[in-house]
This record gives sequence, C-alpha cells and structure tokens, in this order.
Amino acid sequence: MPDSVTHLGYGAFGGCSSLEAIHLPPNLDGLREYTFKGCKALKTIQLPTTLRTVPPSAFEECEALEHVDFPPALESIGSRAFFKCRALRSANLPDSLQQLSCHSFAYCTALSTLRLSPNLRVIPPQAFDHALGPETLEFPPGIRIVCKRAFEGCMGIRRILVGNSVELLEKEAFDGCNSLETVHIGAALRHVGRWALGSSGKLRTIEVDAANRKYAAEDGILYTKDFRELLRCPAARKGCVRVRDGVRHIGVSAFEWCEELERIELPESVTLIDQLAFSKCHALMEILLPKGIVAIKREAFADCTTLKSVCIPASCLRIGYRAFTGCKCLASVQLPPTLVRLADYAFFECESLASMSVPDNLACLGSCVFSRCTALREIYLPKAFANKAEDLRLFDECPQFPHVLTIHTPVHESDAHHEE
Repeated sequence: MPDSVTHLGYGAFGGCSSLEAIHLPPNLDGLREYTFKGCKALKTIQLPTTLRTVPPSAFEECEALEHVDFPPALESIGSRAFFKCRALRSANLPDSLQQLSCHSFAYCTALSTLRLSPNLRVIPPQAFDHALGPETLEFPPGIRIVCKRAFEGCMGIRRILVGNSVELLEKEAFDGCNSLETVHIGAALRHVGRWALGSSGKLRTIEVDAANRKYAAEDGILYTKDFRELLRCPAARKGCVRVRDGVRHIGVSAFEWCEELERIELPESVTLIDQLAFSKCHALMEILLPKGIVAIKREAFADCTTLKSVCIPASCLRIGYRAFTGCKCLASVQLPPTLVRLADYAFFECESLASMSVPDNLACLGSCVFSRCTALREIYLPKAFANKAEDLRLFDECPQFPHVLTIHTPVHESDAHHEE
C-alpha cells in the first residue's frame, strides 16, 4: 500500500481470506470498523506509530494473526477488535492505553503473554473472555475495577495478583478459570462479587494483604475482616475443614463445588447458612449443625449427593427453596417442632428418604416438598397440609403415593372429643 494513503474505509479489506501480509502507510490517520475482519490468513501486522485507536472489530476473526506491534501512542482498543484471533500469542499493551472494550481480546485462545497498561482504570466485561491467559496475571497500579466475566474461561491462568489499586472484582470476573490455584488480594479491594474468584477445582489458597480493611484470610479461606462471615473456601480443599470460632454467617456459595470435602466442622457461633453455601459438595457425608442456626437458605445443601443424615436444631425457623434438593443418600432428617416454614422443593429428589415427621406447628409448607422421594413410605403430616397434599403436589412423581405411602395426622384433644 503506498505511503500516500491516509485513510482506510469501513470494512476496506473485510473478508479478504487469502491476504497474508500488508504494509500500512506511516501517515495513516486511522482505521475504521471491520477494516480487516475475516482476513483469516493474515499473520502479522505493523500498526502505524501514530495510531491512537483500534476500532471495533478491526481484526475480528483474523485467525492466523500471531503478532501485533501496538504503537506507543495507542489510547483505546474497541469492542471485538481482536475477537477470535486464535493464533495471537501476546499482547504487550503500551503505557499510553487508557481504554479497553467488551470482547477486545475474547477467544484469543493462544494468548499466553499479557501486559496490562498502568493507565487502564477498568477491565471491561468479557474483555479477555475465553482467552488463554498468562500463567501469572498481575494487575499494575492504576486498575480499579475488574468487571463481570472479564477473564471468564481463561484456562491458562494459575495465579492472580490482584494488586493494591483494585477496588472491585465484579461477579464471575474469573469464573471458569479452571487452572487457577492461588489468588492474592491487595489492600484496596472492598468488593468481591459472587463467583468473582471462580469455581476452579484446583484453587488451593486465597491470600489477603494485611492492610486490607474489608477482607482477611486464614488457612487459605476468605473471611470478612471481622471474621463474622466466611466468604469462600478454596474448592481444592479435601477431607475435613474446621471453620474458625466466632463466624456467624456461612456466605453465599461459600463451599459450593468443594467436591472433595467429606466433613465440615461449624462453630456454635454460626446462626445463618446462606444460599448455595454447601451446594454440590458431592463428598460431604456429615455435618453437625450448630444449635443457634435460625435459617437454612435456598439450595444450601443442594446436590450433596453423599450426605446421609441431618439434624435441624430447635433454633431453626426456616428451611429455604430446594435446600436439600438432590441429596440422594439422605435417609434421616429430624425437623424441630419450632420450624415455621418449609419452602418449595425443600427435599426434592431425596431418593433414600423413607420416613419424615413434619412439625404440627408448621405455618407454611411449600409445593413439591417431597416430590421424587421415591423411597418415602411413611410421613407424619399436620392435618391441614395432609388435606392439601394433592393441591400442593407434595408427593409428585412418588410412585408409592397414594397407595403405599402412609400419611399420619396428629389427633388433637378437640378432634378426639368431637369423635366421641
């Protein structure tokens, strides 16, 4: 291309699937959207040193592109600029860069070297979604926010150094980074969204800078600074975990996907088990619930497929939606007489549950609570709910209902007097 060319139009070389190389003139004033989109044979390109912006989709689906020299004056990279550049191995982003966009380097599945600019403030949503990612990902000073799914599915990342400027890790920021082993949280971080650290079965430890005012870590487990809430146990933990004394709240998804944990010891200080707290702990066989627990929230023990028994303490008032769904080995459950609410699908697909006693003083019983409990043969059920069993679909897909399943209802003094 002659040096006299100063402008390339919208999609100028788009779809030129046999183009392998091109010389861009030094006086080029900029690129337009889709300039080289779909140039599947293009292997390398030297961007003009004066270029300030790589526009959206400029090199999208340049699947053979291995190397890009980013100019020293570059300030922004647009949405999908290098989307699905599957051969791109490195992105050495210049200090001048101030802005990335959604999907800028998404699905760059060979991208193993990444240098982030210290002048970036935000890593946008899905900016590096399903790129390979470097073995160690380090955030330079300046970056404050890592947005939702920014590094989702980056299978090459094994270690993350969040750094001392990052304040927010939005939900799912590193979800699907299934090779992740270690995370170090810096001093400035004040919000960790759900699944921000992902669910990697290889995650062994979480570390927190001692100067952080919001979070702390002990034995590789993430807590709030005051140690009142346990936020996340690394999924690679095995055997038994003992939660430290003083913890009151087992947080949302705190132990979710800890598939090799067999036993969890909770201190008597715990009063709340939050949503999905122990969901998918497939090896969990026993857990002793403290006497002060007031609520077990939705899906708290869902799909704990080897859990055999549970005793709900007298302090517990509410059991949430699908709290024990899919606990296929759960054969024994003791509900306290103080229980007020048993929500929809609470014991759905508890296939080993043969008998159950529902408290007479229960105020609210949800629908499908015992659906697919295929071994259920006997149940003690308050009369008010026994009369509504079909309306509430309590025993949907229980083949033994109504012919084999025995439903007992308590007889009160007033009922006995009426019968006389």
